[in-house]
Amino acid sequence: MKAWTRSWRVIVPVMIVSLLSLSGCQFYVLSLTNAGDSDGPMWFSAPENRTQLDATISTVPVTIEIPGVDPGSVQVRIETGSQTRSASITDRFTAAGDTLSATLIASDFLPGVTYLVAEADAVLGSEHVVRRIALSWEPSIDVINAGRCETLGQARCLLPFPSNAYTVEDPATDTGLRVDFDVASMPSNKDSVHIDPTEWNRSDGFSPGAEILVEVPG
Repeated sequence: MKAWTRSWRVIVPVMIVSLLSLSGCQFYVLSLTNAGDSDGPMWFSAPENRTQLDATISTVPVTIEIPGVDPGSVQVRIETGSQTRSASITDRFTAAGDTLSATLIASDFLPGVTYLVAEADAVLGSEHVVRRIALSWEPSIDVINAGRCETLGQARCLLPFPSNAYTVEDPATDTGLRVDFDVASMPSNKDSVHIDPTEWNRSDGFSPGAEILVEVPG
């Protein structure tokens, strides 16, 4: 019975597409490959997907490579604040060969996740290409000690605990990771002497069954 179910899941969409083609309907084939792929007709070359923006934004350069799409069909928009604000920024890009460039400023962003979306028609075939990258801007999060503290717990350096934020890559271990506590992040006594993390830093990670400690204000 399961085999028949899987077969019909394939057969029905194929039949629908065939009927639409015979009826003379036109439709686009969407290309939604990874934003960083550089072997397609269009991609974002800057900034990188999933970039964490500085707390104080000055400018954010954006470049899009368009070797395989119709330049006149390119549309770019910015979606900010969990996609609650969407605006076209197409007219802010300038072209130089197969590269489009623009510069975003602080007022273009809201705290949270921002998406940059580019769409265009491919030169060859009927493909409609869509590329999207995500940027994160969290101006209220203090990242000064991000190199040694878990930024999710602003009140206490090592909370939440445990966290892979306290590990580094180490190909010599079975897990490929190694604990890397900074001595400045360790608890200290009344004389401000911190616990020596040497023994903990020999471990290849944290137990998957460990309870997570977190401080919730309020």
